[in-house]
Amino acid sequence: KITNTALQHHLVSRYTSLLAVDVTPVNNSGALYKKRLKNNLPQGWKNTASTNHLMLAQAATSSKLNLLLALIFFVSAALLYQWNKYKENNYA
Repeated sequence: KITNTALQHHLVSRYTSLLAVDVTPVNNSGALYKKRLKNNLPQGWKNTASTNHLMLAQAATSSKLNLLLALIFFVSAALLYQWNKYKENNYA
């Protein structure tokens, strides 16, 4: 009874579920409309040929500085490790 009632009234039950079917029209002719769209530029910019060659920020962080700091810390840690190892061997 539950299954028949759910199927008859398009309900979800313990034994049935719904399937969504898209019935919107499709472009079967294959013809597309070609239209140039206006570019969205930041406020105050003008649409000229020179806007394509502006130098903009590449990232929000300074990755070269972070890489240099990581290298300095790594070398410092390696030197401290070697110094502690040398100190243990000579004073033990």
